[in-house]
Amino acid sequence: MNNVNIHLYQSPFLYETRILRITKSLVSAGMFDKIVVVAALRNPEMEEYEKIDDVRAVWRIPSRFKRRGLISKLLITIDWSVQAFIFSKKVDLACVNAHALSVLPVAVLLKLVKGCKLIYDAHEIETETTETTGLRKTISKIFENFLIRYVDEVALTSEGHAEWYRQEYNVDNVWVIRNCPYKRQTIAPVDNVFRKKFGIPPEDRIFLYQGAIEKSRGAELLMRVFSKLPVDRHIVFMGFGSILNILEEYEKEFPNIHYHPAVLPSELVNYTICANVGIHMMDDSCINHLQALPNKPMEYINAGIPAIVSDLPEMGKLIRSSGAGWVVPVDDESNLEAFILGLESDEIVRKSKKANLWANMNNWEQEEGILISMYENLGFGGN
Repeated sequence: MNNVNIHLYQSPFLYETRILRITKSLVSAGMFDKIVVVAALRNPEMEEYEKIDDVRAVWRIPSRFKRRGLISKLLITIDWSVQAFIFSKKVDLACVNAHALSVLPVAVLLKLVKGCKLIYDAHEIETETTETTGLRKTISKIFENFLIRYVDEVALTSEGHAEWYRQEYNVDNVWVIRNCPYKRQTIAPVDNVFRKKFGIPPEDRIFLYQGAIEKSRGAELLMRVFSKLPVDRHIVFMGFGSILNILEEYEKEFPNIHYHPAVLPSELVNYTICANVGIHMMDDSCINHLQALPNKPMEYINAGIPAIVSDLPEMGKLIRSSGAGWVVPVDDESNLEAFILGLESDEIVRKSKKANLWANMNNWEQEEGILISMYENLGFGGN
């Protein structure tokens, strides 16, 4: 394989919309002859090798260890990294992209051995999450501070995250490429799928929560809020996560709380437009959340539905500047309940118009220009 770009991400690679968008843009720009996403095979029913198109493919590395604890996870990462290195070393590697801190060491090693370019596509500030604490946090920050010196470019999803990296590690090779959806085309709802599936009357309102169903994303807070609201205010949780068991109990007890499994990224917008309002109540438990600009609020707005978000710096800025939704206090259950209860239909319609205006001017096609400029800065493509 000649002129190869490899993207390292130790996940099953099933719903990774950002990597799909990035690699599709690189294909359209003719940057590389071959692009391979090196992922992880955690489900034996998934394909080990998957062809996306004539240029892109996914290789899911099978693990020789079972995920049973911290030591086994470390062994799995080491084993995965060794196999990823051996594979990547054999090709004419032009550029390697590390999509997580855990894969940055092998990416740096590949750069040193192959002389290729290295892009650190940090999806979040991994050293500043609720899960990263104590010794783990200290070691992670030391590693990232050391390894980032070998990185040619750092790509981040929000200006807040970018500023944190500039200040924390004194780096200036930072690019902000927001995780905006593609420019919206003519969309047909999937036969009012939520109303049909859950028997929701036409006059009732549907609030939609998409993504990881986790406490830190406000999922359990929303369950409590909607359990107290009138039954004509429905919420649909769409995705997967660690508290699905809690959601199942709420769904059994309350007729206005519903669960729909995750769908493929290419199908998502067709479901999103079946709701009246999107909602994303991320908490303020860590720096990563404070400075994050999640793709979910942008996906709601892109579909033409307004969004309710928690009042965090980057998300709040998005909603206030676009006018395409509402900002509510963080983790304030009673305030959110009162707000949803008092939300009028004409206000939703007015905010929907703002959402459509924002969607026309903010999309992946716009961010793609920044992405291509970053690669051209490294000598790829035509200047």
